[in-house]
Amino acid sequence: MPGASWGQADSNLLMRFNDTANQATEAEEQHGIDVAIAVYEEALLEPENDDYGGLHLRLGQLQTKAGRTVLAAYHFSKCVRDERVDPLDRDVICKNGFKDVTAALTVVNLPFDSIMTVVEPPQFAGPFKSGNRLPKGIIRLEVRAPGQQDEVFTIALNNDLVWQGQTGLKKRRGPLVPDEFLVQEEPVEPTPKKKETKVEPVKVENTSNAIRWPSYLTAALGAGLVGAGIGVGIDNRSYLDGIREREKNGWCAVHYCLRDFNTAKDRAQLADGLWIGGAVTMATSLVLWFLLDGETEAQ
Repeated sequence: MPGASWGQADSNLLMRFNDTANQATEAEEQHGIDVAIAVYEEALLEPENDDYGGLHLRLGQLQTKAGRTVLAAYHFSKCVRDERVDPLDRDVICKNGFKDVTAALTVVNLPFDSIMTVVEPPQFAGPFKSGNRLPKGIIRLEVRAPGQQDEVFTIALNNDLVWQGQTGLKKRRGPLVPDEFLVQEEPVEPTPKKKETKVEPVKVENTSNAIRWPSYLTAALGAGLVGAGIGVGIDNRSYLDGIREREKNGWCAVHYCLRDFNTAKDRAQLADGLWIGGAVTMATSLVLWFLLDGETEAQ
C-alpha cells in the first residue's frame, strides 16, 4: 500500500481505526457486544479502510468473546495475513487467537492421489491439506478418490483430531444387471381394437307447437255435458221427492201423479244421457291429444 511500510499503517488509517475502536468500546459498554461488532463490520465496508487487519483483530477478539469460533478464526486469519498490522500484534494476538479457536485435522489412510475439499464452514471452503487447522465445530469435508464416488463427510472437530479417511462407494462399470440375467420377452402383438358401434341419440321432437285446440274443445264440451247431467239429476231428484210427498198425502189423482212420475223418469234418463255422453266426450279429448301430438301448426 502506498505510504505504508512493513508492519505499519499510514497515519490516516490509524486515526480512523482509533476512532472506530473508541466508538465500538462505547457501544459495547452501552448496548452490548453485538453492537460493537456491528461498528467494526461497518468500518470494514468503507473503502478508505482497505480491509485493514487491525479491524479484523478486534472482530476476532469480540467473536471469540461471543463464542462464535468460525467467525473468530476467519477474522484472526485475515489479521495474520495483513502486514500493515504490527508484527507483535500479529504474532501474539492474531496467531494465538487463531490457534485458540481452531484445531488441527489430520487425515490418514486415504489413497495417495485423493483430493479433499472443505465444504463447510463456507469461510474456509476450498482445498484442504491434512494437518491444517480449521475452526472448532462441525466440518463438512468432501473426499474424491480415483475409482470411488465423491462423498461428503461430517466431522465434529472439537480438538486436534486424527481422522481415519473414508471414501465413497466404488464406481460401477458396465450395466447394473448382466445381460445373461435379462429375460428376453417375446413381443406381444397388440390386440386389435373392437369396432365401436356408435349409437345415435334418440331425437325427441319438439311438441311445443303441436295442435292442441281440438282436444281442449272436446274436453270442455265433455265437462259441460257431465255438469249438465249432474245438475238435471239433482233437480229431478227433488222433483221426484215432491211427487211422492203429494201422492202420500192424497193431493193428486192417480192419473195426474202417473204423468208426473213419467216426467221424472224421462228427466232421469236425460240426466244419465248427459253425464254419460260428457264422460265419453272427455275420453275422446284424450284420444285426440295423443293423435294430434305429432301434428304441428303452420308457422
